[in-house]
This record gives sequence, structure tokens and C-alpha cells, in this order.
Amino acid sequence: MKSRTTLVLVLVVLVIGGLVALDYYQGTSTQELQAKSKRVLDFQSKDIIGLKIDLTNQVYTLERSGDQWQIKQPLDVRANYGTVSSILDELEFAERNRSITEKELKGLTPKDFGLQNPRVRLTLRNKKGSMILLVGNETPTKDAVYAQLQGKKDLLVVPKSIYERLDRTLDDLRDRTVIDFQPASATRVEIKSSDRVIELAKSAVTTNAEPRWALTRPLAARADPRKVSELLSDLSGLRVTDFVSEDPKDIHTYQLDEPEREVTVWTGESGKTLQIGRAPTNDPGKVYAKLKSTDSIYTVPAASVQKFAVQANDLRDAQVLVFSEGDVHGIEVLHGTDKVSLVHTDATWRIAAPVAAAADDTAVQQLLRRLGGLSARQFTADVATDLDKYGLAAPLATVTLRRDGTNLLAQLLVGALDVSNTVRFVK
Repeated sequence: MKSRTTLVLVLVVLVIGGLVALDYYQGTSTQELQAKSKRVLDFQSKDIIGLKIDLTNQVYTLERSGDQWQIKQPLDVRANYGTVSSILDELEFAERNRSITEKELKGLTPKDFGLQNPRVRLTLRNKKGSMILLVGNETPTKDAVYAQLQGKKDLLVVPKSIYERLDRTLDDLRDRTVIDFQPASATRVEIKSSDRVIELAKSAVTTNAEPRWALTRPLAARADPRKVSELLSDLSGLRVTDFVSEDPKDIHTYQLDEPEREVTVWTGESGKTLQIGRAPTNDPGKVYAKLKSTDSIYTVPAASVQKFAVQANDLRDAQVLVFSEGDVHGIEVLHGTDKVSLVHTDATWRIAAPVAAAADDTAVQQLLRRLGGLSARQFTADVATDLDKYGLAAPLATVTLRRDGTNLLAQLLVGALDVSNTVRFVK
């Protein structure tokens, strides 16, 4: 009897559970259907590969290319991905306020709602085909507009925001990115002005798993990775203030045929050059600029491009000695005729000269940290022909760091004090 009762209870639980689950899934489906039935258009943004916005005074045609949008009409230029995405999102989830049936429209014509010559004719295209939405006049309450799907007899009252989202200028739709590249992918940078060329190149050698940048012109020297990173970030973050002209002949009008500065960034073998000109006569806060490979002329903030008016020494690595403490197996300090030598054996440091003795490991580590932390206050000369002038012909001290055996890791010559008696010349 108990087994029978238990069996009946189990069946009841299963039936109730099944009904609950069925009701849940049916409810979810019903909610989705209700939400979709209220929407103005039935599509998913990710499926749209093209759109055309036909306004009363302009026509814009856009096409998707991978993860980017390109304006094809009236110009062939990059579109602002965020702007296009916001338009599609607005349309995908827009819900009608109400529908006006064919019966209610008896005696009325599309002209009465501004749909004979609509303010906007929007065409959305996916792989299956196209859908066209006509947007007409405002409703008497001014908070909505009349719309109609081409091929449908019913009229729709839809949020006014749909019209506002579509009523754009070309400048609204254009991408304002000046140079489209990823700073981490940059391999070479050149900054060219009338009197100098500065070139930086990324080396395959890395420091602390980070790429090493070096100056290659006008001199060969280590570059400061932080400063190069900031330079690349500023370049990739540069945005157009105003679009000025698309006429290639205007390069002379805006004096960009002889730009004040050119900044070229390479990613692999591909390079893009930004030409920077002068400021408009009435606005010193902007300067004219263009990409060398395109006709578009625009303005950019003068303060932003001023960052590229640098000297080679502004980009140099100020760290005097670059080494890894773990690579140092020998230290030699020569001061006049006095010499101190230290050797790293096993896991400890030992003094080899002037006497053989155990060294204080903490003191040696502090010495290495101080040497590694030395920063140049100023770069005095890149080719010093008169070392005696700096007290470096016969240096006050020489510090030598070695790898295993006699392999030289780094060497520092310490010279005379400068005129302020606060800093020394070193090489």
C-alpha cells in the first residue's frame, strides 16, 4: 500500500513539474512573440550588411566590410562604427506606439501623413533581401512620427527618436579617427619636419617581455618605451575636429603641399602618413591636416599635434645603464689607483680584490640597484671629441659590470662635476 502511495505521489510530482516547465517555456515564447509583434522592424543588427538613408536633401549609402562600416555615397570614406551601430540598435528594438489599420485609413491617403514624399526612406539589406521603412510627418502631439513598411497597408505611429536617429549629416556619420592603427602593432615611426628627421624602430629584442624601441635617426640610441608608447597612443587617439574639403586641389589652399610636419607610422611593411599644416587665421586652436593617401582635409586640435614637435633627446631612454641584476657575475670599481673587485660565486658575493673576503650581499644588491636606477639629467654630447672637457679622458672612476668570466655587460665612466657642482658628466 505504501509503495502504491509513493508511486502515485511520484507521478503527481512529475506531472506537476512537467506542467510548470511547459507553462514556463510557453510563457517565455509568448513574451518573445509579444515583444516582436510590437517592434517596427523584424531584423537583427548583426545580419545587416548594407543600409541606405534617403533624406529629402541627401542620400547616404553604407556597407559593412568585416567589422567596419564604409560610407559609399556621397563619398567613399570610413563610417563611424559607433554611430551606425546606434542607428541599427535603435531600429532593431524600436516599438510602435500603435498601428492604424486600412479600415481606419478610409478616405485618407499617404500624402496626409507625409508618406507620399517621406522625410526618410530607409533601406536595410541583409543576405535574405531588403526591407524599406518610410518615415513621414510628426503626429499632432509632436512626440511621434508616422511610418510605413513598404508593401504594407497599415500605418505605424513610432517614436520620434527613430527620425532623429536617421536625420544625420555626412559629418555625423563619418569616422573621425585620423590614423586607424593599433599602437601595439606599430613597428616603426618617423617624424619629419623641415629641419630634422626622427626615426624610431621596434627591435625584436625584448626587455621584461616588452618590445624594445630604439632611435635610428638622427642617432642610434635607446628610446624610452614609456615616451614612445605615449606618442603612439596620442597618434592613434587623434580625432578630426572639422571636415574641411574633399577637393585634392585644395591641398595648395590649405598649404598642405608643404606641410610643417609629417608623422608616419608603420605596422609591418604598411605605412600611413599624417601631414600637419598651419592653423586657420581665425582659430589658433586648430591646425589643418590630412592623410597623405587621401583627399580629405580637416582640422585637428593644435595642442594634440604639438606633441609631435619633439627633439630626438625627448624620446631617449634616460636610464644610464641597462642590465639585469641576475646577469651580473662580476663588479669592478676603479678609483684612481684603488680597485675593488667582487665576484658572484654560487649564491653569494665575494671580494676578490684588494683582499679576498666575504662580501655583504645586501650592500652589493643596493649598489646594483643604484647603478641600475641612474638617470641622465641631460644628454650633453652624442659624439664627444674632447673628453678632457668633461673629465672623462682620465675618469674619476670607472665601474665595470661583467657576465661570467671576462664578458663585459656594461661600463660606466664617471667624470667631472658640471659648473653647478651638483651633477657629474658620465659616459
